[in-house]
Amino acid sequence: MRSKPIAASVLALTAFILIFTPETVNAQGLGFMYDGHTNTSLWPLKVKTFLGFPAANVTDADVDAAMLAAFNAAITDEGPPNVLPEEDMSCNVNFTRSLPVTTFTTGDGDVSDADEISALGWGTDGFLKIVNAVSYCSDRLGSYAGCTEQGNRKWMILAEAPLRSPAGGVLLLHEFGHAANIDHTPGTIDYFSVWRENISADNTHIYDFRSENNPNSWTYCDLLRWDYLDADGPMGSDPLIDNPPGQRLAPSQSIVEPVRALKKAPEHRPIEQLARSFFADTIPVEVADGYGREDLRKLWAMLRDENLNLYHGTILLLIGLISDGSREDTEQLVAYAEQGSTNWHAWSASVIGLGYMANHGSAHAIRSLIRLSARTASGPLTDWSVSALALSGRPEAVQHLQKLSEESQLRSDATSRAVKAHSHLSLALREHARVSANGLKAYYGR
Repeated sequence: MRSKPIAASVLALTAFILIFTPETVNAQGLGFMYDGHTNTSLWPLKVKTFLGFPAANVTDADVDAAMLAAFNAAITDEGPPNVLPEEDMSCNVNFTRSLPVTTFTTGDGDVSDADEISALGWGTDGFLKIVNAVSYCSDRLGSYAGCTEQGNRKWMILAEAPLRSPAGGVLLLHEFGHAANIDHTPGTIDYFSVWRENISADNTHIYDFRSENNPNSWTYCDLLRWDYLDADGPMGSDPLIDNPPGQRLAPSQSIVEPVRALKKAPEHRPIEQLARSFFADTIPVEVADGYGREDLRKLWAMLRDENLNLYHGTILLLIGLISDGSREDTEQLVAYAEQGSTNWHAWSASVIGLGYMANHGSAHAIRSLIRLSARTASGPLTDWSVSALALSGRPEAVQHLQKLSEESQLRSDATSRAVKAHSHLSLALREHARVSANGLKAYYGR
């Protein structure tokens, strides 16, 4: 997901790629190199993962697999049957780990507000930071696959389960693109989006690297390849990786022409296919249009399949958007939330899904969220429940949030956890006002 500089408070998602071209790497194995014959761009990145309880379950092999998937997504020059072949291009941009994956202890594993994004992004070394969950990005509460401040050129954040999924390569490309100053295309859900059909249904190919009207204009590929960044992060000591002299893009060149694939009306895909997707940012509210109870039954069946564990986050968010908030659906989501999961992306999605149901007017969901948010044991489940109440936009939700906020002010506990809980309640009250005034679709709109 995309983010403006923290001062302007906008956040983002991006992704990246792996491969190697030995002749383009310098003696230290670091540095941007460009070979005029092979047109190979290499970005060696320092990768760090959260070390806490539970630790983000990411290995060197997981990161390498995502980088290779990103390379394959970008390098393949092909278009779907309904997109002109000339709208795609082979983009030879490659990523690799500069070192084995190491760890950091900043935060609690869940990125839940702008301060935590800033502390993690700017306060720790490493370019790619992997966390358990991202529940806030781009000034919005939700359940996200990642978040990166646009144009920072020093860091990107991704959640563990999405990174390890088959969509990890495209998500890496998306987040890296934001770090390299690629914005979301105006008027679309995202610039790499299953919903807008410029990503293949199996999350492995991207179709929009060439602009539509002028093949000589700057493309997404140009922006991914021709720039500079600090590959070991803001606290590292290695020099900037720079592009060849004279090749850096001017700020005005960061705007590329949209491609026809992004302008198409979304296709109504089978729910089983949509559930095996990841969305940069969070799932657009309008995705749920046209799906019904039969689709919900299929989603519940998929949720019981542990082989689909990495997709449970998407499945749970879709359930929340499609369901009318019946007692049965609410009880099943509550059971998932209270049981917990090592897949924090899915765990957070189960609670945010309840918020979507409550937004639809479900009294069962509202009552469940009020109970979950009033738990004496603070932690991610409590925080996500507070966020879900904010997303409900319901009057009874704001009354409960105000009560919790007043109670938190009376406590003498000054621990970091208590301070975070009170800060999160203030954030939730602010976001509730936005959702209540404008609706959920506008809240997540561009």
